[in-house]
Amino acid sequence: MRRSLNLTSKKANVFTDTFMIVISIIVFGMVAYNGMAIYNDLNADIQGDSSMGATAKAASGNLYNQYGDVMDGAFLTIFILLWVLVIVASFLIDAHPIFFMVSILLLFFVIYVSAILSNFFGEFIDGADLLAYQTSFIYTNFIIGNIVWFIIGIGSSVAIVLYGKVALLNN
Repeated sequence: MRRSLNLTSKKANVFTDTFMIVISIIVFGMVAYNGMAIYNDLNADIQGDSSMGATAKAASGNLYNQYGDVMDGAFLTIFILLWVLVIVASFLIDAHPIFFMVSILLLFFVIYVSAILSNFFGEFIDGADLLAYQTSFIYTNFIIGNIVWFIIGIGSSVAIVLYGKVALLNN
């Protein structure tokens, strides 16, 4: 028996989608920071290698200088697109208003977990290996540092779309 994906029966949308955003952006932020550290070592090796040509050294240096800005912009783009995706997915889901209280309780859990993950990320980037790269990731640091407020905004916008649609359709 084959099961199909039914997007109209996902009741815990506020919880699962918001939790997915938190995990996705924390992981992306960690990958971006680690990528910067790895590329820093690689670039130092390329710059110090006498067998590399001036063109290769210049290209590697140029890519290294742009890495932080590109990954920070990609982080911001992914965050905004995930937020829009969650709002659109919430509009497509049929949810009864009785699930509002359950969603709010689960949202408190997501806020609690996001605060813990934000603190973890803060300690992660404050390590000696990654401390030098904090100025390269302005948006990443701001969003993850204030993730609790962003999650409240995401959860509120999802709740408004989810349960405002019911009121719109009943009129």
